[in-house]
Order: sequence, then C-alpha cells, then structure tokens
Amino acid sequence: MSKSRPPLASIALGVALVAAFACGSTPTMPVTTVAGDNRSRTVETPIGSELRIVLWNVGGGTFESPPIQSAALLRFLGDSVIPPYTPAGPTQQFRFAAVSVGTVIIHFRRILDGTVIGVVEDTVQIRE
Repeated sequence: MSKSRPPLASIALGVALVAAFACGSTPTMPVTTVAGDNRSRTVETPIGSELRIVLWNVGGGTFESPPIQSAALLRFLGDSVIPPYTPAGPTQQFRFAAVSVGTVIIHFRRILDGTVIGVVEDTVQIRE
C-alpha cells in the first residue's frame, strides 16, 4: 500500500505558521492613522483596531499625555515624538486600541509652562 501525501498547499501553510511562531511574530491589528492638522474632527475606526492620531506643535508647548477621554472606549497605548524633527516644535503621535463600540471624544490639551494654550477635540466613532 502506498501512503498518501499531504497536499503541497498544506505543507506550505504549516511551514509558514511554524516560521511565524518561531520568530515571535503575532498577528497585528488593523491601524487607522489620522494625520494632524490640529483641527477637531470626526474619525471612524473598527473595534479591535489601533488608532493613531498625529498632532503638530508650533512654537513652545506640547500636547499632554495621556489625553482626556469622555468614555473608556479606547485604551491609551502611548505617545511619541515622530520625525521629521523641526525647530517649530515636535510632532506627536498618540496611539489607542479601540476596545468598545460607541462614540468617544478625545481632548488633546496643548500645554506651555503649565497653562493650556490650545485644545483639539476629536470625536471617534468605533464601529463593529
């Protein structure tokens, strides 16, 4: 009796899965990126996605971290200053995970010497 061989596609899939786990690779969530023009806006993102909001500064001051949220529908993942680095002021990226369906307002307060000098309010609609 001859042994049957697994289809080539099954072998390739198995090798790919083993390679992915061996390298410590994990599936990534979809990413919604909103480039900042520092105006308040409405953004849609699916539940389970990562939301990245980019805001720029001109002159002194930076946006405080973490920003204030009207509801706990987004989990704050962190913020960073991103290139290009300009003398005008840092560009900041804020990262969130969309964990619940609904609408949340994020209040980004720009601070200079302990004083609020500007606010950007983004409305985020998280959908299924």
